[in-house]
Amino acid sequence: MTFQTIAITRAGFARLEAELNHLKYHVRPQISQAVMDAYDLGDLPENSEYDAARDNQSVCEAKISKLEHLYSHALVIDPVPRGIIEFGVTAVLGLGAGRKKAAWQVVSQYESDADSGRLSISSPLAKALLGKRVGDRVKMNNKEYAVLEIR
Repeated sequence: MTFQTIAITRAGFARLEAELNHLKYHVRPQISQAVMDAYDLGDLPENSEYDAARDNQSVCEAKISKLEHLYSHALVIDPVPRGIIEFGVTAVLGLGAGRKKAAWQVVSQYESDADSGRLSISSPLAKALLGKRVGDRVKMNNKEYAVLEIR
């Protein structure tokens, strides 16, 4: 098995760690208790509560395994202010003539979340923005974005 690092922002690493701890120390014990309670009901071949609890346990363990892999291979990258759009920075973009503003932080695919303004570095828009400076423009899908601010 080869070792491969996974770039992640400091905030993304903190969210990953919090989710992993929550699953391991809160959710897992609750599910284990539900399995034991359902087991105590007996008649396992006909016990739908037991089956459901075991299914929940499998899903939880798979999620924990995935998060532990990310956690153990994570490389926290703090952006250095250089005035260009790169991994970890937030870019404020203006769209169109009215300059509707939107802020996007360029992050790893594992921490991207459009609703929270986190854009995967592997997305087409992020790829087009990498290396741009304030005042630069990017055309994407018949839309023109202007880089208004980098933070």
